[in-house]
Amino acid sequence: MPAVAYVAHQVEVPAEEWAAYDWRGRAITRHRTEIRTAFGFGQVPKGSRSGWRSGLPRGRARGSSLASGRARGSRPW
Repeated sequence: MPAVAYVAHQVEVPAEEWAAYDWRGRAITRHRTEIRTAFGFGQVPKGSRSGWRSGLPRGRARGSSLASGRARGSRPW
């Protein structure tokens, strides 16, 4: 997978490690928490009517973030 190889190169980890990662264990739960904390995101509550938007950092709206990104010429991915 090209995306896995690209990210693996960025973080200096062999791409083969992706297949060996335990995606259901305690490590993934801890890593998701660490990533959300590092980037200012919260966990989306199960059954939330507002969906993924409740997980966005406070004070940000997806539409305005995309619009400002387009103005700078960046892409959302």
